Amino acid sequence: MRRVPFICCLLAAAAPASAWTPAPLGRWDLPAGRGAAVTLQLDGDLALVGADDTADNGNPGGWFWAVDLSDPAAPVQRAELELTGVPADIARHGDIAAVVWYHVRINRGALALIDLGDPPPPGIAAEATVFGAPTAVAWLPPYVVTAVRGTGAGIGDHLLVQYAADPGNPVYADTVLLPFAPSALALGDGLLYVSGDAGSLAQLEWFDTSDPSDMTLVDSWGLSLHFVALDVQGDLLHTLRESGDYVLVDLSGDYLWFRAALDLPSPPGGLARSGDAIYAAAGGNLTVIGAGDPDHPFTAGTFADGAAADVALGADVCALLDATGLWTLPLFDGPTPVFVSGFRAADADRAVLLRW
Repeated sequence: MRRVPFICCLLAAAAPASAWTPAPLGRWDLPAGRGAAVTLQLDGDLALVGADDTADNGNPGGWFWAVDLSDPAAPVQRAELELTGVPADIARHGDIAAVVWYHVRINRGALALIDLGDPPPPGIAAEATVFGAPTAVAWLPPYVVTAVRGTGAGIGDHLLVQYAADPGNPVYADTVLLPFAPSALALGDGLLYVSGDAGSLAQLEWFDTSDPSDMTLVDSWGLSLHFVALDVQGDLLHTLRESGDYVLVDLSGDYLWFRAALDLPSPPGGLARSGDAIYAAAGGNLTVIGAGDPDHPFTAGTFADGAAADVALGADVCALLDATGLWTLPLFDGPTPVFVSGFRAADADRAVLLRW
């Protein structure tokens, strides 16, 4: 069922003064002459980076790197591969990285499955043609799902599902037609969330992934807000708008509740979450949002980069991508409890203040 919701006004949450202003732990720079970094994924200690190396004559090209962050103070490049088109997104499952790219001149893209297994260097296990412009990719092992923007000539907006148990031979499994051009994917609790641009409206849909080869639509909403990045936390959907703003959407009812929002600058980049901390690359900088209270998210701090394009999180480190490389940063560790004297026992529940 496709619906256009009646939604309450967004609440602009008050934000205390920023306190998280981390000193970088380390830095990795793109090799010279390799274009501008555009997408990042971090799995364990391995950062996967894609760059747009479109030539001066407009001919698209790209690069892929694997960067070891096991010592965040000294990132080490482990591999470099050249791509035929511009990478849009990266997702990893085990030793296989799925990278989607697009070449505008030939009006087609590809899903490249890159084997990261030891010993290095990795190589492309398979490259499957994608008709249209891939925009995002996600693993539903052993399936991989590519979001594809239609590019005319009979190529419409869709999700392409491929069976990749053998990474050297991905097999077509299904096509899910979409009534909008997809821009972001997110997985949560057996569901695949897809957002995108439907022209006069934006769109948000989610699908049951119990059988990835035959996904079924669960719900569909026409929206006034276009989300370009998503992260799912139970019934909460953390999003970045095309304007850069952070919007928290509550999915627990039979309607969409735009529960809170924070103004962030444009352009939007990536979005990542660690517990209740949301890391948003927007306006060229990194902003950390405290979202432990869904009704009152706040700006916990910023890292001023000036050209931030994407962000990804590991167990102990934040990786921030800009056009010329990536920074490794410490994770936000929350407020520091400060015990204050002068309260009566009856006021014990108010005897802890949070210093930011």
